[in-house]
Amino acid sequence: MKANVIIGKKQIIITSLVLILGAAIYLNWQFADVPQADLETGVSITEEQSTDTQETAGEASGDDQKVLGEAALVNAQTMSTEEYFASARLARDKARDEAVETISSILDDETLSEVDKKEANAKALAMTDMIEAESRMENLIKAKGFTDCMVYLSETGANVVVKSEGLTQSQATQIKNIVVSEGSVKGENISITEIK
Repeated sequence: MKANVIIGKKQIIITSLVLILGAAIYLNWQFADVPQADLETGVSITEEQSTDTQETAGEASGDDQKVLGEAALVNAQTMSTEEYFASARLARDKARDEAVETISSILDDETLSEVDKKEANAKALAMTDMIEAESRMENLIKAKGFTDCMVYLSETGANVVVKSEGLTQSQATQIKNIVVSEGSVKGENISITEIK
């Protein structure tokens, strides 16, 4: 009877680890999926504000107009994109830290059998491999001329968020080729999201 209770605890711990890892992957995917309409809405509001600023400046100075609104538009757009990538990286790192902490606590549990510890160790190694693959992919994509990008890998596919002003079909193909060659992801399971 006592053996069944121990096995039950081990299974609960392994199941908890899998659920936490799944939640971390889902949160990473969720933060990477920014609707394009939201980005365009923010830009159009800024453009309206820019137009209002230009009209006010034109009324105050007559024919001598300085278009400061356009510079504000560029800065606002760049800052929001930079803030997006910074917050997405922070969220991804936080989720990974929580998953690593959970795996560490499972590996430190003395009541686990060697088989369960090997399973947890294999999951930790798979997570490490996934993190390294994401980093390689991001660096290779940046080497193709993109200023910033993030790659989210899961067991079933990959999501790539790239900063670009008008992503071409050729560029999308380059990104897919990088992800396919550096990871074990099929081309049809790769999603590319452009952020301007």
